Amino acid sequence: MSATTTQPKSVAPAKFEQELVQMDQGVQQSLPAGTVLTLDGTAMKQAAIDTQLEGYITTFKAVDAAKAAYQEAVAARLAITVEARTFYKQLKAVLKTYFASQPSVLATFGLTPDKAIASSAKTKLLAVGKRSQTRAVRGTKSKKQKARIKGAVTGVTITPVVAGEAGAEGLSAPENAANGEGPGLSAEARVSS
Repeated sequence: MSATTTQPKSVAPAKFEQELVQMDQGVQQSLPAGTVLTLDGTAMKQAAIDTQLEGYITTFKAVDAAKAAYQEAVAARLAITVEARTFYKQLKAVLKTYFASQPSVLATFGLTPDKAIASSAKTKLLAVGKRSQTRAVRGTKSKKQKARIKGAVTGVTITPVVAGEAGAEGLSAPENAANGEGPGLSAEARVSS
């Protein structure tokens, strides 16, 4: 029997850990204390076999514990992320205000000062002029200006169209009107009537 130096193909760690634990229990319960077995050309006593198995099991359990600690740490990080971001944003704003005139000090916090908005009186006047020109071109009005607009409609005339009436050429009244002919009559029908 030769030692295995490559990784086994499909060994599920949790299942293999259970197999190791089961094997160790068997060695402790069923293998007499003075028994010597030859493994890979080496004679091993029951106590040495038990110690070897327990060493493997300890390594597997260390991974389980590390995995559980990792999952707890990730859960703890998720739990504080919103609070930490809020605190960071607040602290960042306060530090930018406090050290606004000292960019080198802000750099020690990993921050850069906000860029100053260069808006002179001339720039503001140009912006107001452009806005009013845009509104005039587009014809946009404010809510109050729209409310002041009143229509001068005094009445509406409705012309009834009877379904099923057709003109002399078999066209309905709307089709005749669309063709430039009278209300439901063709040019020939109007002349003859």
